[in-house]
Amino acid sequence: MRACPRAIAALAALALLAGCGGGDGPARPERGTKAAPEAQMLRAGDFDTLRRAQAAAEAAWRAAELRKLEGHTSVAAALRRALLRQTISPAAHAAYVRAYAGARLAARKLTGARRGEELAVLGDVERLAATGQLVGGRMPAVFLNLRRNTRTWMTASFPRPAERRTFQGRPEVFQYIPGHGIQLHVLATWGVINARLRTCLGAPRHCPRKSITARLDELGRLAAPRESAWIAVAWAMPLIHGGVPCA
Repeated sequence: MRACPRAIAALAALALLAGCGGGDGPARPERGTKAAPEAQMLRAGDFDTLRRAQAAAEAAWRAAELRKLEGHTSVAAALRRALLRQTISPAAHAAYVRAYAGARLAARKLTGARRGEELAVLGDVERLAATGQLVGGRMPAVFLNLRRNTRTWMTASFPRPAERRTFQGRPEVFQYIPGHGIQLHVLATWGVINARLRTCLGAPRHCPRKSITARLDELGRLAAPRESAWIAVAWAMPLIHGGVPCA
């Protein structure tokens, strides 16, 4: 069998290149140049030091950004402040910004009573921000309320006074309060849960455990932490106007 001429030529070229290396020993650095220092292996403690330094730098940056927000009482500032304090996630921050922008756009498009109700709810949110009450723990309930109002006044039928509504099988109950839009009604919301729990006590075999658990999980996301170990689902209305309509 004859060898392929291209293979013979390639082997010859490799032999020439190997010969130009000057032997098997390592190449010496040219005169006047310094050899590159050898890389040092990081120890386990070095990674901890780097993480602490990174965390300290991030904390300093957050503190500086928070100082820039001092004296600002807009909704945007409240959202930015909550994000920097890590009481809301970046995804939640983006969702709340969209909800607020959508509500303002809706208020510009609406007319008549619908526009008035949307503006009233927007005003509630802005008053919470102006008084320092729009904090991360309250934002899930406040912005859910804002989104439900935007949807109602843009697409749904006009509610009757004191009418209660739910949305797509979700557990939250909303009540229309003329002049204040539809508001998350905490007592009515938990009343539905209590009614289902009574069913479980009376007829355990027919207890909708999965449904109740899912509803409780949904409501848990609206819970606002308090100074004590307790949590509460806050209703924005009493925070702003000093009273809760019980109708």
